[in-house]
Amino acid sequence: MNQYRRSAVLGAAGFALACSLGVWPTLASGNAEAAAALPALPDTLRLPVPSAPVGWGLAHPPLLGLGGAEDDGETFFEILAATFWKDTAFVVADRGAEGLRVFSLDGTLLRTIGRRGDGPGEFQKPVQLWSHGDSLWVFDERGSRLSLVHWTAGFLDDWTIHGSMKLTGGVGRFASGRWFAFRTPWGGQMVRGARSRDTVPFVLLDEHRSWAREFVRVPGMYTSQVAVDGRRAYRPTPFTPRASHAVWGNCVAVSAGDTPVVEVFDHEGRHVRSYVLELDPRPVDDAAMEAWIDFFASNIPAEQRSAYRAVVERIPRLQELPFFADIRADPLGALWLQIYEPPFGDSDTWIILDPAGTVPGRLRTPEPMRILDIGERRILGRTVSGLGVEEVVILELERDTEERARGIPQCLPLTPPPRS
Repeated sequence: MNQYRRSAVLGAAGFALACSLGVWPTLASGNAEAAAALPALPDTLRLPVPSAPVGWGLAHPPLLGLGGAEDDGETFFEILAATFWKDTAFVVADRGAEGLRVFSLDGTLLRTIGRRGDGPGEFQKPVQLWSHGDSLWVFDERGSRLSLVHWTAGFLDDWTIHGSMKLTGGVGRFASGRWFAFRTPWGGQMVRGARSRDTVPFVLLDEHRSWAREFVRVPGMYTSQVAVDGRRAYRPTPFTPRASHAVWGNCVAVSAGDTPVVEVFDHEGRHVRSYVLELDPRPVDDAAMEAWIDFFASNIPAEQRSAYRAVVERIPRLQELPFFADIRADPLGALWLQIYEPPFGDSDTWIILDPAGTVPGRLRTPEPMRILDIGERRILGRTVSGLGVEEVVILELERDTEERARGIPQCLPLTPPPRS
C-alpha cells in the first residue's frame, strides 16, 4: 500500500444525486446474508497468472465492424467512449461528430443525441458513457458536467460537478448509489531538471455534487523536462504508466499500472483487498523506444520528425514497461486487466481476475483493441488500423452466463441487473 494514500472519508452523509430517479439499483437487503455465507479471504492475495487461456473466449469473426477502412458509411475521428444501451443498441461519443450517435447492433444509425456546445443537452468532450435500462449517463470533461438522457424522452437534466482540483476527469457510481469523481492526470508537478510524477485523487461527492472527501490517491503519469529550441519544455515520459480503475459493485478497483497490483476500496473509502499478480517486469529496450518514436512521429509533419526524434531521445527513459493499460469489470463480477504493449498500451491480451481470488487464465482478442464496454454476451471495442482508421467492433462472448463469480462481501452486489 506504499503507493496508495488513503484518507478519511464521508461518514453517514447520503448521496442524493439522482437517487430519486431510480435509474440504478441500490444495495439489496439480501446482501448481508449472502456476504455472511462467503469464506473470509486475506487482505492481500498473491495470485499466479497462468499462460493458458481462460475456459471461455470470443467468437470470430466479429458480430459487427463499423467505420473501418472497408466501410463506406460511418466514419470515426476520435472515439472517446461507447456503451451498450438496452439490449438492442449502442452509443458512440466521437470527437469529430456533432452529438452522440446511437446505432442498432447491426450498425444502423438510429438517431443522434444532442449537438456540440455547452448548453443543456449539448456536449463538448463526452469522455464517459454508461447506461441502465432506458437511462444513459454522459460525463462531459470539458464542462465537468453529468447529463441524463432517456431512451424515449431524450435529455432530462444535467449537473455540474464542483471540485477544488485542477480538472474533474470523470465520475463513477457505486451500486449503493454513492457517487465519486477523479481528477484528470495532467503530467505531474513541474520540477526543473527532474522527472516528476503526478497523482490521481478519487473523491466522494456530497449531495450537492461537490468534491467532499478524498478516499484514495493513485500514482499517475511521469513528465520529463527537456530543452526545445533553448527553452524548457515538459513532455510525457515514454511508456509512462497511467492510473486506471473500474467500478466493481460497491467497490472501486484501481491500479497505478507500473506494479502488478490491483487495490480495492469500498464505497466508504475503506481498503478491503490487494491483489498482487505474479508477473515478471519487462524492460524498456531499444525496440520499444523505436516503436514509441515511430508511433508519435507519424502524427506530425515529415519535416519536423527529425527534430522530434532528437527531443525524445534526450528524455530519460523508464527502466520498465507498465504492467497494465486498463481495467474493466464485467456483469458477471470478473475484472479484466489489459496487458500493456508498446507503443501506447493497447494489446490483445487480458488477464481475467475472479473476485473470489483466482486468475483462471488469459483472454485474447482477435487484434489489439480498447474495450469500451462489456456485456454478459458481447463486448464493445475500438480498434485502430495501421493507417489510423478507427473501427467500432462488437464481439460475441462465449461463456456460461449462469455461473456468476462470488465477490468480496464488502463489494456486493457486484453489478447491476443483467443487460446486453
